[in-house]
Amino acid sequence: MTKAKLLALLAVMAMVLIVPAVAFAQAVPPHIFIGSVTVNGLSAPSGTVVSAVIDGVEQGNATVSAGGSYTLQVSQGSGTDVVFMVDTLTASETATWQQGGADVVNLTAGTGAAATS
Repeated sequence: MTKAKLLALLAVMAMVLIVPAVAFAQAVPPHIFIGSVTVNGLSAPSGTVVSAVIDGVEQGNATVSAGGSYTLQVSQGSGTDVVFMVDTLTASETATWQQGGADVVNLTAGTGAAATS
């Protein structure tokens, strides 16, 4: 092997070692929840925030659309029991998180005697 070929080979090897290796981690598909939101028996107003909490950590949130509906993508948490919050109120409904799952969950929340169940 000539000196020039050896130097070229060493140069290529050095460049390969310098370029950092990239790991392509695959994201876990979220669970998608859709449905309607009612607060004290009335359709929740547009812009109301709906969030999903797993083991005390918010894993996703969305806002209610003009028709009183929501679409919420929930990331994986440390557990599987999903509690829904409608602004600061806890919804009556709960769900179980599943990788890549999709469910219709109509949420109801309320305060005092006017609360729906």
